Amino acid sequence: MPKKLALSLSGGGARAFCYLGFIDALLKNHIQIHTIAAHSGAAIALCYYFGLTSNQDRFQTFSHFSYKRFISLNPLHNRGLLNTHKLISYLDNISHNLRIQDLPINTIIHATDISDYDHPKKISLTTGKLARAAAISSIVPPIFPSFHHKKLRLIDGGFTSLYSASELKNQGANIVIGLYPDALNHTPLIGIAAEFAHTIKSLSSAREIHERESDPVDLEIRNFTSKAGLNDYHQAESMYQSGFHKATHHLPQIHKLLHT
Repeated sequence: MPKKLALSLSGGGARAFCYLGFIDALLKNHIQIHTIAAHSGAAIALCYYFGLTSNQDRFQTFSHFSYKRFISLNPLHNRGLLNTHKLISYLDNISHNLRIQDLPINTIIHATDISDYDHPKKISLTTGKLARAAAISSIVPPIFPSFHHKKLRLIDGGFTSLYSASELKNQGANIVIGLYPDALNHTPLIGIAAEFAHTIKSLSSAREIHERESDPVDLEIRNFTSKAGLNDYHQAESMYQSGFHKATHHLPQIHKLLHT
């Protein structure tokens, strides 16, 4: 009997669309996915994957994604340049109000609770609207304000979670494949944007290195061939194909992990 497979999808803005091709390639080759975990751009990409029924619809709709849609009319009152509720409403429309617990594949969306700044905690969202969880999982202040829910103050899941392999195995997966988009390596940035992006990456790098050593996945897949960067939403089809080809290339290795 084959082992149960979990895919853990790290963030990467628009470049996370590569993961949709990877998922499709596995399913078309009769590899069952037990669980998908995602945060940030990967969680947003899942709204398109589960909410739209054809790849052409996904390509076309994703290509029209723009953060200009979510600009806050009162950033000081909003506590962020962009409005989270506008993003939730947009993703709700894309995902047709789907709830996480009703998805055809067991799905976990990761966020970070920063109510205690000294001890940020990983939060696993497994119920409720997919759009809301995906938006919360993508929050990076001061672009989007932190999201207050009960006593929690939630932001991007990437601040505490890279792959969370042990959590996925505790939930029944035997094999965890981690996907990493190397988004900044494909994103030319200048000025303030470059400083902000590299600061965020520097802050997360030490944690990522520690997690790779202390809680490793069974297989980490990087180096997707698409040249799309963080904001290249118009390259949806090329990113999808990049993910599809990457999965196809790794099929023998994945089969070996699942059947030995």
